[in-house]
Amino acid sequence: MKKIHYIVTFILVLIIVLLFFLWPKYIDNKTLPVPLIKKTADIPVSATTTKRVPQTKEIIYTNEGFSPSVLSVFAGDTVIFKNKSDEDFQPTSNARDKNGEYPDFTSANPVPKNKPYEFTFKTPGEYGYYDALNQSRFGVVVVK
Repeated sequence: MKKIHYIVTFILVLIIVLLFFLWPKYIDNKTLPVPLIKKTADIPVSATTTKRVPQTKEIIYTNEGFSPSVLSVFAGDTVIFKNKSDEDFQPTSNARDKNGEYPDFTSANPVPKNKPYEFTFKTPGEYGYYDALNQSRFGVVVVK
């Protein structure tokens, strides 16, 4: 009787040991995403890359000036200047900044109270601007 007990115990231990060492390999081979790899390999590279969607950012013009005074955007993003001050303002490109003037950026007319002015920056660089009606108020748009 003891001999059968030892044999059954040995067989159970042997099965447990074999499962311990072989089962993870079996699981790993069964769970590899082989079909997924085959499907994505057929997709052209251009279809798998994502393109950044242009965004809209705001600069608020108040009685104290522009806020934020420095804004970072990406090429293709639009900046909306919102006039929340008590007077008109006219955003104007600074010809003395390190990239030179961004001529299309300058507003042709003063922007009245509670009205916006928007501009889409297409060229990377640092573009200084100021209020042509109050030149002590200025800022920078950094385009990446």
